Amino acid sequence: DWRVRLIIYDYGFHSGQLRAIRTIQAALDLPPAEQDGAIGPITLARMANLAEPIWLALDVLTSREEFMQEIMKRKHTQHRFMLSWWKRTTTLQRLLTLA
Repeated sequence: DWRVRLIIYDYGFHSGQLRAIRTIQAALDLPPAEQDGAIGPITLARMANLAEPIWLALDVLTSREEFMQEIMKRKHTQHRFMLSWWKRTTTLQRLLTLA
């Protein structure tokens, strides 16, 4: 699904591929031992069985927003980026609803 690919790409580009894939794996309810940060047969099988992939994309986007909030809690100097992060995730939410 293009929406899931978009979210994986954007999250991976801005926060690192490993974090993005592990977040997807957690959203797919893979056990922690299987959240290895690699898109392999187990992750692909779970993704192929999704009835509504948009919910996975929105779940990952929500996790990303929570991650950004944690960054700002830990390091207050990051607050200056908050508006641009928020604009990015809001734009992605709008894109996800296009199809």
